[in-house]
Amino acid sequence: MRIILPKVKLDNSYAVVFDPDTLAIRSITRKNSVTEHDTWLETTYEDVEPILSGKENLNQCNVIYDMKSKQYQLSRNTLDNPIYTVTELIYQVPEPTEEPADIQVVQDVNNTCWKVLMGDALRTKLTNNHINVNIEVSFSITEENNPNVLYRTLSFSLKDLLQNFYVVLDFKQEREFSGEPVSVYTIHKFDTYSYEVIK
Repeated sequence: MRIILPKVKLDNSYAVVFDPDTLAIRSITRKNSVTEHDTWLETTYEDVEPILSGKENLNQCNVIYDMKSKQYQLSRNTLDNPIYTVTELIYQVPEPTEEPADIQVVQDVNNTCWKVLMGDALRTKLTNNHINVNIEVSFSITEENNPNVLYRTLSFSLKDLLQNFYVVLDFKQEREFSGEPVSVYTIHKFDTYSYEVIK
């Protein structure tokens, strides 16, 4: 007589517990071991097994907040794990769609300035998750559809954008005042962008 045991699904969920201010990893444990006071992200045993077994050094790993997916992720600081692809490094900001973008760039010819605004969903996510916003954001103003001809760079702190709801940068060049067609490029850090001209 053959006995068939029922299949038991094992819980493969692990948690990476980290400091919410520095994003430094405090511990890696089973998901059911975290407390309500812990800040953690869920992962699988397969993802953390190299760290638990000593194949990877915990000091070479950290937690990052991915602006595109709008969630925390475990990151490895290795050469074979590039942060950005070429198309993400030279990302052309598109025209607006019906949905509001995370970051909106407006060339306001009437008021002779650039305006950069943050969408409400991104603002809420950054604020609720206590994300470190002390980073520089920049946009390259280039010849239309040609990132190789740079006219100007717009740079500012993400913290300023979060606190002030928008950033205003005055025009400096004649082509800006005249509304000459340009393109806007940036590193694709956030999920969605938009660029529009107001005349």
